[in-house]
Amino acid sequence: MVFITVPPELVHQKQWVCWKGDKKIPYDPITGKPASTTDPTTWASFVIASEADGYRGIGFVFAAHDPYTGIDIDNCVEDGILNADAQKTAQLMRSYTEVSQSGNGIHIIVKGKKPGPRCRANNVEIYGEGRYFVMTGQRRSSLNIHERQDELDILYRIMFPPEPPATERPTQLHQSDVVMVSKLLRSSQSHGIDRSNAFMSLWMGNIQGYPSHSEADLAFCGMLATESGDFDQIDRIFRKSGLYRIKWNQKRGQQTYGEATVERALRG
Repeated sequence: MVFITVPPELVHQKQWVCWKGDKKIPYDPITGKPASTTDPTTWASFVIASEADGYRGIGFVFAAHDPYTGIDIDNCVEDGILNADAQKTAQLMRSYTEVSQSGNGIHIIVKGKKPGPRCRANNVEIYGEGRYFVMTGQRRSSLNIHERQDELDILYRIMFPPEPPATERPTQLHQSDVVMVSKLLRSSQSHGIDRSNAFMSLWMGNIQGYPSHSEADLAFCGMLATESGDFDQIDRIFRKSGLYRIKWNQKRGQQTYGEATVERALRG
């Protein structure tokens, strides 16, 4: 088989299998027998898998002992363009992404642990172990795999929103950071503005459409303030966003620039 380009750090993992057939059955490239995604003795090195003959391609197996989680999104690519939901997920994760073997889906690999037992919602699947991805090398990103635990938590919450107990009313002031960001990413149109797209854009650090970086900072904090009146929570989430920069901590009289921005947002 021909070598494909994959993230260098995966090349050093002995977690590779070969595959063939329409059902993408995994095979041990050393013995030629079917492989198991839960049995490391049936996996091989990247080099051995790549050099094995008689197979359609190679795949990487996710295991409990490694730091990787895979996100599989089906039926999201048309004429080489990602649909809106897949694009949001890819932007949220900002990690290694490639087109799947079918050509109409994508795989995203990040560092982080799947925060719960559930794996599938609609056309999105998340796996941290007991599963393998057919690797194509048809990249839509750099070769880097990034630490994205917070983002995984957010995505999981979006896919599997928890139901509040019937005897309790949810309170805005005690939402976790993950729940609040998830809610803003899921939010529907409000007052003619696609709030989720606006929030995602600012979360990524994109200030296009705003007169200045400061105006974008205030707009982002204002969105957070609609869900939380907690000063510290807004400050924490802002620091995790793409908007965060050194200026946030610089003094402006008795306050830092960040403190003044959050207070202004809370005042509305």
